[in-house]
Amino acid sequence: MNLFGTLNTATTGLGVNEMALQTTSHNIANANNPYYSRQRVDIETMPAMHFAGVGDIGMGARAGSVQRISDSFVQGQLNQVGGVLKSYSERANVLGQLEGYYNEPSSTGILSQIDKMNAAWTNFANDPSVSGIQTTVVGATQTVANSINQLANNVQALQSNTVSTVAKNAMDFNQTINQLDTLNKQIYNMSQNGDQPNDLLDTRDQVIQKLASMADTTTTIDQYGRATVALNMPGTDGKATPMPILDADGVKGTLGVVDAKAAGVITATTDVNSENSALAVPANGKAGDVVFVANNTKTATPVTISSGTIQGDQQALSDLSDQMDKLNKFAYQLATATNTLMSANGVSADKLMFTFKGVTGQANPQPAYDPKVNYAANLQVNATIANNPSQLQAGVGTNPDAGDGKLAQAIAHLQNTKLADPASGKGLTLNADNLSFVADETGATVSGMYNDIVTQNGIVTQAANNNAQTQLALLQQVQAKQQSISGVNMNEEMSNVIKFQQGFQANAKMISVVNEMLDTLINRTGVN
Repeated sequence: MNLFGTLNTATTGLGVNEMALQTTSHNIANANNPYYSRQRVDIETMPAMHFAGVGDIGMGARAGSVQRISDSFVQGQLNQVGGVLKSYSERANVLGQLEGYYNEPSSTGILSQIDKMNAAWTNFANDPSVSGIQTTVVGATQTVANSINQLANNVQALQSNTVSTVAKNAMDFNQTINQLDTLNKQIYNMSQNGDQPNDLLDTRDQVIQKLASMADTTTTIDQYGRATVALNMPGTDGKATPMPILDADGVKGTLGVVDAKAAGVITATTDVNSENSALAVPANGKAGDVVFVANNTKTATPVTISSGTIQGDQQALSDLSDQMDKLNKFAYQLATATNTLMSANGVSADKLMFTFKGVTGQANPQPAYDPKVNYAANLQVNATIANNPSQLQAGVGTNPDAGDGKLAQAIAHLQNTKLADPASGKGLTLNADNLSFVADETGATVSGMYNDIVTQNGIVTQAANNNAQTQLALLQQVQAKQQSISGVNMNEEMSNVIKFQQGFQANAKMISVVNEMLDTLINRTGVN
């Protein structure tokens, strides 16, 4: 061993501390990057050199590798909890918009308008001969019908917008899968070259987290750091089975969404499968359903999604469909009950209060309920009555007495009568003795039906909001855990700066000392 060996040993220490300082600087620069995992240089001892009669002499240090500090289990929890939060939040967001459309309770809401309509019928019953009273009844009824129409149109628009949001998220999902495929290739190339792609692995985890925020995915990582992503699809046994949509060989296909505007058509969400822009919808498929279209195929396989924004929107679509169904029953019951009372008491078919625009068989005062008909959007006041309110009849019979208000009173009393669910097939049974319907204890009043619609939406919306708040608290706990493992601790990093700086200076000093010793040896001892 000689001074040149000592010089080499100090040089290795200089290089190791320089790399450690560079890594520490990288950590500090990314201290506020939530997707960054702190890095650490693994310093290893250089292989010793053996000298006969002396033994092994150390040869310094080297940087073994730059390790990325991360916990895959915690990262998986972060993805799962974040996806569930997105699901609840998205559902609450859509239903919150619907709650705004209902605008209940308020002086301008439909419930208040129904009360005003019933009050107008009551005033009409008390004194049918008052000038203009019929115009008041018709005006109040038109206000109710128009509000129901507007609400139905708003719900339908919200449904269409939500389907469009599902399609947008599916497109984002496809683009993100392609981004992850590119990262897989880059990570593999670096790994094959013996490099540690730490920053690329951070980006990979960020992309995987974005995928999980849209839909629940099953992700595995191979020995090179490449991600395989699978989504749940119905298996032959009826159970959901993970099917890879990205593996080491590349992207296997794209997601598509059943379009609300073109029944029976699936809209491909990227041009990768542009030839599949119109595929047959799977059995029982409906607007907003997500399917997987494998590359170079004409097969659309249903995808089962249980978390993420896509699933939140799909749940909201189910809620909206249920609300629309109840709204149609409400509109049908309001019109049918009123028309049936009028028809049974001498009013001709052309002078009944309500009609349904474009619906066949509307002349029948009690048509069979059809769940496929949008009664709420098509409810309207009969044009004959709307154009000539004086033809509105308050009494019973084809030619009632001027002071007869029995029919108007019976219509006003509808607000207190429980009627069977239109879909039950029970219909309406008239009690001819007192101009009223036989009450169904399992049913609801017309106002009660609408109140139930509003209340049910409020309950579901509140539950979604509460679940989102609970999930947010859980996510914050997991994020804190993840940051405690992978996050940058500034106190620790500044301590490392001092430590590696002193190490660098000490090795530089060692080189200076050896340099002086060599100068003495060569220039002052006469050694040639």
